[in-house]
Amino acid sequence: MSSEHHNTKPGYDTTPPASRRMLEVAVLVTVILIILVPFFRSYFKFMTESEMFSGEKIGAEGVKMRAEVEAEQKARLESAPIAIGEAAKQLAAGRASAVAPKASEDLGALAGWALINDEKAVVAAQNALEGAARGEDAEGEASEAQGEESEASEEAASAE
Repeated sequence: MSSEHHNTKPGYDTTPPASRRMLEVAVLVTVILIILVPFFRSYFKFMTESEMFSGEKIGAEGVKMRAEVEAEQKARLESAPIAIGEAAKQLAAGRASAVAPKASEDLGALAGWALINDEKAVVAAQNALEGAARGEDAEGEASEAQGEESEASEEAASAE
């Protein structure tokens, strides 16, 4: 009896692995890649240089080097009326109101709320619009209107 097991049933593959063929393909692919690497490097170098020094850019100046751009920015900062450090100190010292949030005078959102089918929201929005037109606190009137409506609904619920 031999130690090898051969399965002779149909449907089983009994061919030996194609190790030699796989090795040939691997060597061929490696050689092709080694040959193509210098070609790819020269192509990308050519394309990069043509983009950097092309005269077809906006303004026909080409792409500026980073050092040139940084030098121009530094020159603009140095020629500014106030140094950045001084401007930051002024802002921290008392000009915070220049960047403080302010309430909007736009009533467009309130007008949009008036178009909703929810009666409570419509009443609150209308009260807010009227209050804003009179210059009153819009939130106070809206909460009062909602409070009155909730009291009326509580009374109606207790009556039942």
